[in-house]
Amino acid sequence: MIKLLELTPKILKNKSLSDKDFVLIAKEMLNAYGVGDVKIKVSTRKNYKNLAEYHYENKSVIIYPSTLKNINKFLLTMLHEILHMLDHKKLKDKFITQYEDELSKADTAGTGYYGNSFEARAEAFAKKEVQKWIKKYL
Repeated sequence: MIKLLELTPKILKNKSLSDKDFVLIAKEMLNAYGVGDVKIKVSTRKNYKNLAEYHYENKSVIIYPSTLKNINKFLLTMLHEILHMLDHKKLKDKFITQYEDELSKADTAGTGYYGNSFEARAEAFAKKEVQKWIKKYL
């Protein structure tokens, strides 16, 4: 298996990733955080607002390369989704109920996406963790 370190010259030179690169990096990150049992899909959908999505119903993550502008954005996005996976792993079936309750509360309060505490925590986690990945691989 190719390690992310072997992809680094390509990433730095081209500033873009192939679908295969996205999958390899995502798998390495998932394994590093102990959530390697998640399916990874790369979507060809264009002009989509999301960068990636974690689907807790079938434990899969969909990556939207057309919206990811650079490696840093991809790393942040994967880390954000990884915290959702870790929450799901920890809370099990309670995750779905609690996440949906948070969505409802944020909607009612008009606080938007980050009014959902799961989303706010995932964003904070990504920002905290991303430097480890940048230092390690870029």
